[in-house]
Amino acid sequence: MEGYFKGGLEFDGTDDYLDRGAYEPSLDIVGELTVTAWVKPGATIRDHEICGNITTGANGGGYTMGIYSNNNLELEARSSAGTSGQPNRPGGGTALQRDTWYFLAATYVQTADGGVITTYVNGVFDREEVTTIVMAPSSETFKIGRDASTPGLGQFIGALDDVRVYDHVVTEAELRDAMLGKWPPSEIAFAPRPEDEQADVPRDVVLGWTPGIHAQKHDVYFGSVFEDVHNASRDNPLGVLINQNQDANAYDPGLLDFSQAYFWRVDEVNAPPSATVYTGEVWTFTTEPFAYAIPGYRIAATASSSENADTGPGKTIDGSGLANDLHSIDTKTMWASKPGDPGPAWIQYDFDEPYKLHRMLVWNYNGPSLLTGFGIREAVVEYSTDGANWTALSQVNEFARAPGAKGYACNTIVDLDGIVAQAVRITANSNWGGAIFNQYGLSEVRFLYIPLRARYPSPGSGATDVAVDATLSWRAGREAAEHDVYLSTDEKAVTDGSVPADTVAGTSYGPLSLDLGQTYYWKVNEVNIVETPIMLEGDLWSFSTREYLVVDGFEDYNDYPPYEIYSTWLDGYENPANGSQVGYLTPPAVETTIVHGGDQSMPLLYSNTGGAAYSEAERTFAAGQDWTEHGIQTLVLYFHGTPGNTGQLYVKVNSAKVAYPGNASDIARPRWKQWNIDLASLGIDLTNVMALSIGIDGNGASGTLYVDDIRLYGLAPAQALEEIWIEAEAGSIAAPLQVFSAIPGASGGQYIEVAIGNNSADGPPATGGVAGYTISVQGGTYKINARVVAPSAEDDSFWVRIQGATTQTINHSSGWVRWNDIAGGSDWHWDVVHSSDDGNKDVEWTMGAGTYTLDVAYREDGALLDALMMTRVNE
Repeated sequence: MEGYFKGGLEFDGTDDYLDRGAYEPSLDIVGELTVTAWVKPGATIRDHEICGNITTGANGGGYTMGIYSNNNLELEARSSAGTSGQPNRPGGGTALQRDTWYFLAATYVQTADGGVITTYVNGVFDREEVTTIVMAPSSETFKIGRDASTPGLGQFIGALDDVRVYDHVVTEAELRDAMLGKWPPSEIAFAPRPEDEQADVPRDVVLGWTPGIHAQKHDVYFGSVFEDVHNASRDNPLGVLINQNQDANAYDPGLLDFSQAYFWRVDEVNAPPSATVYTGEVWTFTTEPFAYAIPGYRIAATASSSENADTGPGKTIDGSGLANDLHSIDTKTMWASKPGDPGPAWIQYDFDEPYKLHRMLVWNYNGPSLLTGFGIREAVVEYSTDGANWTALSQVNEFARAPGAKGYACNTIVDLDGIVAQAVRITANSNWGGAIFNQYGLSEVRFLYIPLRARYPSPGSGATDVAVDATLSWRAGREAAEHDVYLSTDEKAVTDGSVPADTVAGTSYGPLSLDLGQTYYWKVNEVNIVETPIMLEGDLWSFSTREYLVVDGFEDYNDYPPYEIYSTWLDGYENPANGSQVGYLTPPAVETTIVHGGDQSMPLLYSNTGGAAYSEAERTFAAGQDWTEHGIQTLVLYFHGTPGNTGQLYVKVNSAKVAYPGNASDIARPRWKQWNIDLASLGIDLTNVMALSIGIDGNGASGTLYVDDIRLYGLAPAQALEEIWIEAEAGSIAAPLQVFSAIPGASGGQYIEVAIGNNSADGPPATGGVAGYTISVQGGTYKINARVVAPSAEDDSFWVRIQGATTQTINHSSGWVRWNDIAGGSDWHWDVVHSSDDGNKDVEWTMGAGTYTLDVAYREDGALLDALMMTRVNE
């Protein structure tokens, strides 16, 4: 499932849990301990065990973090007698709510009289408790999602992500990093390059790693025997201590052997005076093979004849019948010629392009019992570069007989000695049946080639969101002396080579300076004038650059110095003339519910009163930014209003000020609005942008505005073609629909709701109960989003129609749209009008230019309607 950081795990509260699977000493912690996790409870008033290794009974010990029946976070520490550190689970602390993500943390530190347990919710101190329990070791395995020692006890219901255990009480910085998903620094080397257990690694690989936090020097061990690399030390190098006390966190082992497994280790050496050596993990990788198999989809197989449709020549290249390179006896997975075929039997393989061939592997016909006699015995092997002119190998080949048994391994290898060919033909002279059979067959044929063309592009072909300063790289062809790189946004120019090429000696090209939001095409032609052919055309690859650069997405702020949002976006805290306040006074300072993208946005509270002439938040940049490179043309930001907001929104880039050109009331409308600013229109030097400000003018203006996703685009995303804002209470309201104002937060302060006790579920109300709105449209196709409250499944629907419009959905027999199953929630939120008679498909209304009447009728009492937004969705 989607967790707090990408993927997470969901637990059903019945039998789901994770088990470490083996006793892990590093998790058996005493003395000092911290446990953290991102948690979304799926129920309240229930014992949830998040994680731990607690042991009950006489041989107790260990710890467990959970949410107990008072909905509070607790950490239990067990003594050797199995006594709990939280025997009474006292009240107090934060009451956690269901279906809400929380960052939970708990610490234990042993004292002379027992220990102290401290809990934190969303990085903020929650409670502290003194216990007489001295936490003892545990013999239990670590489990997530249930009690460690008692099956079925404390089964967690909800979602978990990023569970961590520390062997110390974390610092504020460590707690902040854990909350942001950053892994703690390591004393040992980590993040090896190539990755551990990676295969097909180039022979000229340069090893790299991320150093330990205190490392000053590095000892590098490298060899082909695991035990040597694992056991070696400075005192006993075993011939694999390749470099001692080196400075760089990279090592070049030179040109390695083909298809060889290598093992390596990096020990980190701290700075003097301690010069402590931290022994690293042993990593491994396997180098590229000398030759690769041509995949079956790149080969076309034909034959002189086939016994039937199930035994065609394609069976020899499709892998059917093979498992772990061992063949079966199923004759439907093999090729067999037609009995009595008058001419010599042959089978031919045509490749999609010329290849330098190394070997041909043959699995002969492996039919059961005597049918192995179909297998080819003596054969002539020929090759061709054009399919018309053929050259025979110098000798007649004999293919070994198949055993006629399951698990048949390849037993014939034909050396092709580096011939360049686009087709290979096998013509049978005899079979293993002698005069008994007049048929011929093969089970599987595999061709190994020596790669001469550039391959393995990075970024991969078709990649998206590629950085504009990317460096392109590839795996070189074996005989290439240099590489011609073609790059352009013009696909044809790259394909035909009309774009100028850059010749490079290495296998990388860059860093580049690319434009935003563009698709680039590229290829690498391999050149070696002493080989034949002297140039090999590369495959056409492509990638797309990211659409925008982020000025601020507001995701990296928290409540710890120096990462507070108000430390970056300076407000009017020390300037009485500036009435702005960035962030809330009560943590978290950022907004976590009203967000456009990600998990956070910036709340900007403002009041142009009491001597404040304006309200403005400013972000300055440590170094001037060039807002002309990479094809940048547009500054885009998103803002969300609050009902009652007043004033004129503006943005300043350096000293250039631009007022929001849209409807001034947009800052009072509770929805996200996109604002595109043409940077060229500012008339300033955009190569040295030092400051960006967001503010509100207007004497007496006040309110709260939310800002998110400030970005720089080349081609900015299109804004809505036409928008029509409708306040629900502003139409012609017929009883029993009524206008109310009891629920706070409504746009305009009012909303409509049918009087309780009125329901019209089977069809629209016969009389009354309709809110009518006159709308004028430019013409086209429109969708309607509505701001609603739908408190339950029994109170979540309306009827909707636009008289004179057509829809693409199936609607109710009455002609109205039955808008049921509105997204639930007790707070105001947006939901698109959909047809519950057509699988809840979003409704699109098509109208010509003109004036129409939009009608909304009640269906279930309890559903509230605040505002509607009609948006044209077609060009």
